[in-house]
Amino acid sequence: MDFTFFVFMIWLDLNFCIKISKKDTDKNQSQKEFINNIFYHL
Repeated sequence: MDFTFFVFMIWLDLNFCIKISKKDTDKNQSQKEFINNIFYHL
């Protein structure tokens, strides 16, 4: 449960960073896919 909450906070933080800086679109997109994969396997 704590781990899920921790990953969720990371996911929110990444989404916030994506909205702030859209310069590194490819890197942010890959990070978002990485987090989505983590959620998929939970």
